[in-house]
Amino acid sequence: MTEGRFEKGRWVEEKLEPSPSTHEPELEQRVAAARISFGKGLDELLSVGRDLLTTEEGRKHIGRTMDKASSEIMVTLEDNAKKATEYISSLLEQKRKE
Repeated sequence: MTEGRFEKGRWVEEKLEPSPSTHEPELEQRVAAARISFGKGLDELLSVGRDLLTTEEGRKHIGRTMDKASSEIMVTLEDNAKKATEYISSLLEQKRKE
């Protein structure tokens, strides 16, 4: 952080050094809390992954997700094929008019 003052009509900046005694324990506590939170999140992620692969409910969930994704891909492919057909038809129509 910086602080400053006017001296003879000019701004002079002074660097402020944060006092380690007031900020260090707070930062250490935040780091410790983040480490714990990350560890819990990682444990939960691994647990969910294990359940998805090893339980009937998990495999059904994966199957439903894959079915939905496949359906969305098919819709997208069909839309693109329709647009491509319409574009080619319009090009052919323009060629016939020439």
